[in-house]
Formats: sequence, C-alpha cells, structure tokens
Amino acid sequence: MKMKNTKMVVVFAISLLIAGGSWTFVQMRHGAVKHAAIKAVRYDVADPAAISAFSSFDSRKRYRARVTCAVYGEQGGRGYRGQAEWFSPKVSGALDVIEIAVHGQGLVNIILAEDEKGIPGKWVEQFEGVTLPRKAAAPLLLKSKNRPVLNLGTKYWLCAEPAQSSTAGQWAQNNQKLQAGSAYENEQGKWASLGQTMSCAFSVSLVPTL
Repeated sequence: MKMKNTKMVVVFAISLLIAGGSWTFVQMRHGAVKHAAIKAVRYDVADPAAISAFSSFDSRKRYRARVTCAVYGEQGGRGYRGQAEWFSPKVSGALDVIEIAVHGQGLVNIILAEDEKGIPGKWVEQFEGVTLPRKAAAPLLLKSKNRPVLNLGTKYWLCAEPAQSSTAGQWAQNNQKLQAGSAYENEQGKWASLGQTMSCAFSVSLVPTL
C-alpha cells in the first residue's frame, strides 16, 4: 500500500510539473514533517526579467508573411538552402528566447552563431529538429536551455537550415524596411554572404547581466 501511494504521488508531481505548475511535497520521516517546494521551469514562455535585445518585428510582432526566403531540403529537385541574418544586441545578457517568423512543412535547425569574417561561425546555441508551423501566424518562440551570454555590440547570426531532405520552409521578411547582411548555404555549414538585403524577421530577448 505504501509503495502504491508513493507511485501515485510521483505520477501526480510529474504531471503537474509538465503542466507548468508548482506544488509542495510534505514528507513524513521519523515523526518530523519536511517540506520540499518544487517549482516547474516553463520552456514555452519568456522570463519576466528578459528584455528585447534585438527585434525586426513591428510593435505587434507583425511581418511580411508573403515575402519570404527559402529554407529547403534537397528533395524534389529544389536543392538544399539555408538562410542566416546577423544582428547586434543592444544589451548584454543571458539568452532567454528567440522568436522567428518561419512556417512551412518539415523540420528545421535554428542556430545562433558567432560571426566569422562576415558569415556564421562557431555555434552559440542550437535548436535542433524544430517543427515548422504550417501557416504564417504568430512568430515561433524558442526558449534557450543553455542560456549563453551575448555581449552588447557584438555581431551574431541567426540561422535557419533544413533538418530533413523533405523540408519546405519559408522565413518571412520584416516589415520595418530593415536591411542588414544576410547569408545563405547550399550545403550544410558552408555559408556565403548575400550582402545587404531586406532582413528576415526575428527577435532576441536576454536577461541582462549585472
């Protein structure tokens, strides 16, 4: 009976944590009552302490849904293609969330990278095998788990590349007429500059460092 109750408590705790709640576990041991507060970490929402370090969305997070850059796998004769946009954060801090205006079919890898002579270089963080929303809607939110520190004024790249040969994705352009350096790849990891073009839409939020 004791083992059965223990299992029920564990199942309840896991279910509640997945749902994003919090609970207090009361443990009886040798007549003493011990409280262990457990608080779930939410991976689908921004940290309340986070602030915008860069954004190419407008104030309502809108973008040009019908003007896009391709993110394709090689299946169907389209040829492999990835897209990258550079940015420079206006504050220093730990990466919290990235929001990116992508949609389509299949899986993509979203990569945050350092700059290396004008193209994406060493990875800072990767979101691997992300499922593309089928339609252009609210930007896709990606919550950082590694929380790397990004530095004020340093150049970084946000990259989207196909994770499957059948991927057929689109990264929509911004509606703020923001133009910056872009890059593309026709083979994984082999980036080339596109020069100054209309930037695809995304935002980066950081928790400022003290």
